[in-house]
Amino acid sequence: MGENTVIAAGEQRSLRVSGMHVSVHGRERRFFTSLILPALVIMAFTIGFPLASGVRLGFFRYFLTDITGENRFIGLGNFANLLRDRAFYVSFYRTVEYAAGVVVLSFIIGFALALLLNQDIHMRGVFRSLFLVPWIVPYVVVSLLFMWILNANYGVFNVILSNIGLIKHFRGWLIEPRLAMPSVILATAWKTYPFFMLMLLAGLQTVPAEQYEAATIDGAGVIQRFLYVTWPNLREIIMIVTLLEFIWEFQNFTLIWVLTKGGPIDATNIWPVHIYKTAFKEFNMGYGSAMGVLWLVFLLIFSLGYIRVVGGKEAE
Repeated sequence: MGENTVIAAGEQRSLRVSGMHVSVHGRERRFFTSLILPALVIMAFTIGFPLASGVRLGFFRYFLTDITGENRFIGLGNFANLLRDRAFYVSFYRTVEYAAGVVVLSFIIGFALALLLNQDIHMRGVFRSLFLVPWIVPYVVVSLLFMWILNANYGVFNVILSNIGLIKHFRGWLIEPRLAMPSVILATAWKTYPFFMLMLLAGLQTVPAEQYEAATIDGAGVIQRFLYVTWPNLREIIMIVTLLEFIWEFQNFTLIWVLTKGGPIDATNIWPVHIYKTAFKEFNMGYGSAMGVLWLVFLLIFSLGYIRVVGGKEAE
């Protein structure tokens, strides 16, 4: 064997260079480590450190405005207070209401458009592109757009409903407590329906045409083909995308903050908005951090459920 020789022994390989043995696996590990290490360091400073500081603050009585130095460790005091805080439970209910409403409305719109675009219609490619536009519009722009659409004095939504006779007087969609939550759900659904449309359309195109042909030969109508062919083939995709969207909407802050700031009368005061108000409006950082910790635990549970669903699907 020459001086420069590659020796294979099972899966372990070594490279002999000028009398020295260098493990190829060792070199690969060092190479990959050198690539990943900068990202790990950045994540530690930008995610790990703030997260650890937030968790630590949750165990302190800590007011930003307190100059007396009485901020102190109180253990589980903040968490115990949370269990007795009615506003906390109301904000949690508002969050579930908001996330569920967005998921249901986005799913209905996205599924209907996916079924439409799965047909051989004229200019299908153009419509696909147009229907995806809301997805690329930033949340702040969507918020400003719907502030204009839903304005109580000159909003185009009031004008349309008034002209077709559904309302007699202009309504304050964002300033009336009963209408505020449906309004922010509508605005968010307009932003998020393309995600459902895209995923479900991809799923529809994987359904074998032979199944539809067999169902048609057996005399199945449109509804029967949907119930016994389309739905079973898309069931797993639907489960994954709805669960994923539900988790995302639990984190949504920008749209509601710009549209209503959690009002009127806390009608849209979802969990992220409530945490922000507590920490940065009332300057109660300890209590706000405790809420953030519970919010994180709740999202972790949902994320683990999501990973389990996806993992189970990939294992099949």
